[in-house]
Amino acid sequence: MTPLGRSVNIPGAVYYDVAALGSTAIRVAGRQSVAHYLSSRREEPTPAMRMGTYVHAAVLEPARFEREYVVATTPQCVGTRRPCRKPVPAGGEHCRAHGGAEEAEAWKIAWLATHPLVEGEKKGEHAARLRAVVKEIPEAKCPVMTETECQNRSIPGANTCGIHGGHNTAAAWLASLPAGTQVIASADREVVIACAEGVWAGLKRCGLAGAVRAAEHEVSYSARAILTDEPPGYRLTCEPGVEGLLVRGRVDIDLGGGRALADLKGTQLRHLMTPKSWAWHVIQEGLHVQAALYVGLAKAATGHDAGWRWICHEQEAPYSVRVYDADPGLLDLGHLAVAEGLRRWARYRETGNPWAGWPTTAETVWSPLKEE
Repeated sequence: MTPLGRSVNIPGAVYYDVAALGSTAIRVAGRQSVAHYLSSRREEPTPAMRMGTYVHAAVLEPARFEREYVVATTPQCVGTRRPCRKPVPAGGEHCRAHGGAEEAEAWKIAWLATHPLVEGEKKGEHAARLRAVVKEIPEAKCPVMTETECQNRSIPGANTCGIHGGHNTAAAWLASLPAGTQVIASADREVVIACAEGVWAGLKRCGLAGAVRAAEHEVSYSARAILTDEPPGYRLTCEPGVEGLLVRGRVDIDLGGGRALADLKGTQLRHLMTPKSWAWHVIQEGLHVQAALYVGLAKAATGHDAGWRWICHEQEAPYSVRVYDADPGLLDLGHLAVAEGLRRWARYRETGNPWAGWPTTAETVWSPLKEE
C-alpha cells in the first residue's frame, strides 16, 4: 500500500498501488466517467510512454538511467548455416542440386527390379503402378546444411536470429541481468541521450540547471481525499485512521521539501511556443488537474503552499525549453475538476456504477455557426 505523506525513493511497484487514484484516473472520471478510465487502462506502455520514461530518467536521474537501462542491439545475424529446404524429388533424400535426381533414379531402378511385370500385365499398366507408388511418397525438403549469409536481424540480447538459436541466447542474457534492469534499443537510447543533452542546455540558458540538479526527483505523495460542501469540494489529509479515497502523485522535481514543484513535460513546439499556446494545451489535456492535485498533496503532507511550474521541452531537435508557472486561477480550476472526479469515484465505490455523471437525457444541439 502507498504510504501516506511524502516519500522519496518509493519503488514503482509500491507507488502504483491499484487502490490509490492518480491524476489520470481523477481527470478522466471528472471529464468523462469512471467507465471511460477503466476501459482505457493499458497493461503495457505505448512506445511514446516508454520514450517519455526514458527521457525523464536520462534528464533527472542519469546515473540510474545508465545503470538500469541496458542497450540491446540488433545487428545482422552472424549465423551462416541453414537447411537447404529445397524440394526433394520423389524417391530421393536431397534436392536436385545435392544429388536428389540421381537418388530418385536409383530408387526407380531398384523398384523396377523388385516389382517386375506380372503375368498378363501390360507395360502401360506397370508404369501406372509405378506412378501411383511415386504419388504416395510424402513431400520432403532437402536437409543439407548450407553455408550462406543470413539476411535476418538478430534478436535483442543475441547475435543470431531465431532460426540460428537467438531465442535461447537472448533468454539466457535477459535472465542474467540484475533485477529492475530494462532493455532499450540502441536507436532509442541515442534519441534519449540527445534529448537529455538538449534539455540540460535549455535549463542552463534559463538559469535553472543548478536548482534542478540539486532538487529531489521522483518524490511520491499520498493522502486521503474527503469530499466536502465547501469550495473546492474536497480536502486532503495524511492523518492516520481517516476514511476517504486514497490518492497519490509522483512529482518529477521537488524543490525545498514540497515548497515548489515542477513537472518535466515533453511536447511539441506549437504547444510550448507562447504562454497562450501552452495555456490552451494545459486546459485541453487537463494538465491543470494534475497540478492542482499534486499541490494539494504537498500541502497535506508538508503544510507548504507549493507553487507549480512546467518545464516544457521539445521532443525533437533542437529540444528547446520553456518554463511556465501556473497561475493561482488555473490551479483553482484544477481543484474544481479534481473534486468532480473524486465525487464520481466515490459514487462508483459506493454503488458499483461507473457511469456516474455521464449524461442520460436527451439534449438540444444547435449549429456552431449560430450567433450568440
